[in-house]
Amino acid sequence: MNRNEPLEQAMLSALLIKPALLPDVTAVLQPEMFSSPIGGWIYGAILQVYDRGEVPDYLMVENELRRLDCHRMEETGGIGWLGNALVQVQYGDNALQYALEIRRLYILRQLTACFKKLTGKASMDDGDPLAIMGEADDCLLQIRQKGRCGANVQPFSELAADAIAKHRSNRTKGRGHMCNVGPARV
Repeated sequence: MNRNEPLEQAMLSALLIKPALLPDVTAVLQPEMFSSPIGGWIYGAILQVYDRGEVPDYLMVENELRRLDCHRMEETGGIGWLGNALVQVQYGDNALQYALEIRRLYILRQLTACFKKLTGKASMDDGDPLAIMGEADDCLLQIRQKGRCGANVQPFSELAADAIAKHRSNRTKGRGHMCNVGPARV
């Protein structure tokens, strides 16, 4: 068992207890963010049941897991993977807090992988610092995008270029001042 499994099991159990929190949880958490492939698979099954307009409960999710991959279902124990969390978690209101923590740990795992890769490249004598910094920017942007669950994240350089273009456009249209400077007149 990896160290994040109890948290992931508690989140899934809480979500099954209080499925009304699914919209909030899905806004911050994707199946690939689970450190346990089984946890991500179960979460994916919960999402599929929910996406069909049904309320996910233990039986619905168990049936969905069987439908998705009967062999894997038998091999992993399916919903039984949640183990003691099914009994210990009796209050579903913490599902969102658990989901936020799962996402935070996912982002940290992604950062660790990115920096390990970059450290190896940076330790080479023939490494190209600018290329490595560019790769670092790309890696961090990908992590930001994944961590925001699909919300578009625009690189700072693009935001700056857009702001400059808008300012130049306003100047050519005679609206050169973006704000008034000096005391307000009444």
